[in-house]
Amino acid sequence: VCLAFFGVKQMALVKTQGTNLYIIDGDEVLKIDQVTAVSPGTDSANKIDVTPLDEKVSKQYVSGLSDPSESTFSITLDTESAAHKKVLELARTKKEGIVFVLGGSDGTGDPTVASKTIKLPTTRTCWKWTGSIASASLTTEVDNVMKYEVSITRSTSVDVQFKS
Repeated sequence: VCLAFFGVKQMALVKTQGTNLYIIDGDEVLKIDQVTAVSPGTDSANKIDVTPLDEKVSKQYVSGLSDPSESTFSITLDTESAAHKKVLELARTKKEGIVFVLGGSDGTGDPTVASKTIKLPTTRTCWKWTGSIASASLTTEVDNVMKYEVSITRSTSVDVQFKS
C-alpha cells in the first residue's frame, strides 16, 4: 500500500547505520572508523533565583547560561588506524579546540577545511561541536576485542545543519 497515495507523508528518518564521526584538528580532518556509539550530550541552563522577599507561594526563576555537557563515543580499537592513534594522542595531550562532526546516514560527503574554515557537507545532516578529549578508557572483556570509551569535555553547544 502506498501511503503517499492516501495523503500520508512518510517521515524522513535518519538511521544510525551509515553514520560517520570526524575529528578536525587545525587543517586535519580524520574519519574515525570502528565507532560503535556516539552521544553528543545535552546542555543544561543554570537556574537563577529571582524570587522577591514578599513572594509567599513559589520561587521564581530565569534561565542562566548554558552549560555544555560531556560527549562520549566508543570505538573498537584498530591498532593500524591513524584516527585511533590521533584520538589517543589528543586524550594524552588534552588539546583544546578540537572540532567533532557527526555525519548522518541521510547522505554522504565529508567535512572539509580551507583557510581555517570548516565546511560541512550539504548532502547530509551534520552535528558539530568543539571540545577536548578528557579521557580514553580501555575496556577489556573475556572473549571480546579491545575497545575505548572516549569522553569529550565540550566547550560549545551541539549545532545541527540539516541536509539541504
